[in-house]
Amino acid sequence: MAFMHFDRSMEILKSQKISRYKWQTLPLMNSYGYTLAEDIVATQNSPEFETSAMDGYAIRYEDMQMGKIPIVDINPAGADKEYHLNPKEAIKTFTGSIMP
Repeated sequence: MAFMHFDRSMEILKSQKISRYKWQTLPLMNSYGYTLAEDIVATQNSPEFETSAMDGYAIRYEDMQMGKIPIVDINPAGADKEYHLNPKEAIKTFTGSIMP
């Protein structure tokens, strides 16, 4: 497939004429194949708290140059314990766990 130049694609898009818009309200399950008429904006964050995107270790930025840092605790996903990260310490975190 050959690509066209960006300027040419913009010319094609700008030349399109839309005489009128049609819209209707549909249940989500019946909306396959349709285009949204307006953005959907979440009313709350999900997840609600800052969580780890992957397994890893939580350390303080100031401790990055230490080389070795002792792991003092683990932070499993779903735990409701609040973790506090002290200087020169690391905590093992898992995907979805709340960041200390």
